[in-house]
Amino acid sequence: MLKRFIKDWKYRFAIISLGWAAWFVLASIKTFISSLNKVSLDPLHELTDYLFVGIIWIVITPVIIYVAQISKSRYSGWKLLLMHIFFSTVILFFRTIIYAHLTISHFDSSISFEKNWLRVLELQFLGNYVIYGLVVTIFYSIQWYLEFRESELNALKSNLRYEKLERQLLEANLTTLRMQLNPHFLFNTLHSVASFIRIKKNEEAITMLSKLSELLRYTVYDNNKNFVTVQKEISFIKGYVSIEKIRFEDRLNIFYKVDENTLKCYVPNLILQPIIENALKHGLRESNVNGELQIEIKIKDNKLSIIVTDNGIGLPENWNFHKSFGVGLRNTYERLKYHYEDNFDFSIENNINKKGTSVTMIIPVEIEQ
Repeated sequence: MLKRFIKDWKYRFAIISLGWAAWFVLASIKTFISSLNKVSLDPLHELTDYLFVGIIWIVITPVIIYVAQISKSRYSGWKLLLMHIFFSTVILFFRTIIYAHLTISHFDSSISFEKNWLRVLELQFLGNYVIYGLVVTIFYSIQWYLEFRESELNALKSNLRYEKLERQLLEANLTTLRMQLNPHFLFNTLHSVASFIRIKKNEEAITMLSKLSELLRYTVYDNNKNFVTVQKEISFIKGYVSIEKIRFEDRLNIFYKVDENTLKCYVPNLILQPIIENALKHGLRESNVNGELQIEIKIKDNKLSIIVTDNGIGLPENWNFHKSFGVGLRNTYERLKYHYEDNFDFSIENNINKKGTSVTMIIPVEIEQ
């Protein structure tokens, strides 16, 4: 109701009219009681005066509110106060001149318009400023209250949004952890370590165990932020892929085309891992050719472009963008949509000139300060 009062001038005018009508009713009751006690000499003239006052204020009050609204957006402090003093003085002269003209007939012909106006000006001088001040104060109070509520709602939305991002990050962590704890993944990794030890390649074995421990430590302990730089995301992916390459027995080649000016750009944490896992699991592993995976990150048209391309079997003929999402890709899409709303692009399509699939993400550029 208060928001409608601020924004809808028709509704505001109706409320103002009802308010001054209520004032007229109370004034009429006062006049009636005074006439019973023989305090009021001419009840009809007094009621007419109240009616004139109410009608004039009904017309002027919306103007006062309009001026108050415009003045607040242009002035502040002493300038705003002086503006209201000036305009309330204009209202005083304008209103009392109209009132004096309407009530001149209540007196005999001996009184001039000038004398009647001066009489009205003297009687209504203080009341004019008081009423003007009350109207402006009430209007500003409503505005302040609505702005305060709006800020509270925005803060609540921000908290809910942050909590949802935190929940999504936790889900991504758990998904990644489940992938890393996959028995086949661990078995192949540990089997490779054991093979290195048997042939006395201790340095390679230590390196493999070190990469595995770093990957697990990052996922379990260090991965507590919603956003990381491209540099940190690529560092994690390199650790992940270096272990996955063992499962492909040197049939996997990774190419990184990451522009240097993107390294400090922020991206959602673990945004690449589900896409690369999907390419390795569904695209390259089922292909008979040596796998090639390319990660390209660049800034194009003031947007951060992230493209992951493989040379695997490609998408099925009846593949549908939304209906065919797996858990990892759906989680990635929802995270992008929640954080960037409509200001992002996420597409999956077969390569035109060769086999395989390309996944493209285009998001706003957010650079680390």
